[in-house]
Amino acid sequence: MIRYRYLFSRTLFALSSTILAIYFFYMVVDYSAHMQDFWRGGSFAFAQFATYYANYFIVRLEFLLPLAFLISITFVLGRMNRHREITAFQAAGIRSIVILKPMIHIAFAISVFLLFSSEYLYPQAREAIRNEKHLMQSEPNRHPISALQLPNGSKAIYHKKNENNVFENLFWIHAKKRIYAIGRFDSQGIAHNVDVITLDKQTQTWSKEESFEKLEMPVLLHLIEKGRDLNQIDLAHHRLSTLLKEGVSTHLLQKLVMPFLSLLLLFCLSPYLMAFSYKEKILPIFAISLFAFIIFFSIMSGCLILGAGEIGSAWILMGVPFGTLFLFALFNWIKIDRTQIGSMLNRNLLHRIRAIGRPRLKEMIGK
Repeated sequence: MIRYRYLFSRTLFALSSTILAIYFFYMVVDYSAHMQDFWRGGSFAFAQFATYYANYFIVRLEFLLPLAFLISITFVLGRMNRHREITAFQAAGIRSIVILKPMIHIAFAISVFLLFSSEYLYPQAREAIRNEKHLMQSEPNRHPISALQLPNGSKAIYHKKNENNVFENLFWIHAKKRIYAIGRFDSQGIAHNVDVITLDKQTQTWSKEESFEKLEMPVLLHLIEKGRDLNQIDLAHHRLSTLLKEGVSTHLLQKLVMPFLSLLLLFCLSPYLMAFSYKEKILPIFAISLFAFIIFFSIMSGCLILGAGEIGSAWILMGVPFGTLFLFALFNWIKIDRTQIGSMLNRNLLHRIRAIGRPRLKEMIGK
């Protein structure tokens, strides 16, 4: 129990310290780029600053927690191996999987927390960040661009909408080669200052085909009434319960498998960090694992984009990279089992030496 508390507290301290250090560095870099947004009338908006970066912390946890866990287990296991603590544990007959038990519990807790966050914390934090960014616009009269997904598959993008449902600077992307640019669209379905823009097939350039000062567009009015805000759709796609109702997709598979990344990282790295060696090898293992971690996240992000564009099967796009990592972790789990067998053999050898006795052992060595 003492050993468990010792390893658990050391790993937890390394994990929390790493998270705070990485996010503090991110805050400094991000604040230097958006410093002017937090100063209003010569005073610093501390409440807005704290709320903004607290929500950003929740959004970045999906990447931050596995990265911090990777760094913490590399530091803890590497330091224990350098001081021969792992060798002492194994010589005492303690199995390698028992040594890793505190880290397994922490990795499992991270997985459960990330699943909980993807359902409740993450969508709310994203919405709060979006609202904060709207408030932080340096120009007070500036309005953010919004978009609607219409029932027939087309999209409507607009700059401003007032309380009377009158749209200003509305663009109706009717088809891939046809766009309606509308200066003002009222609640009666009448468009003012309309330009019809089409794509020329031969030259592949956009040009204005015709213009109208006033044009009745009841079809567009009906579509807008039935349309869905793309921002809300984006938020819904980050909620696990909504994705489960919509069926199998790359977003769903990503939300289900990525929380368990910390657990797989532990089994991928621990055999190399726990192996006995006279040479210092923490730095090369850390460099290779960090590079592989960034590459893996980039591949998963690329597969997510391909899946959103319906380019390939969701099972293949998400299954191939994560399945490869899972098989590598499983292979290393077998390595840990071999390490367990090795420690048991060492323990049996010690028992035999004690049974023989020192005088008899010296006699055997002398012969």
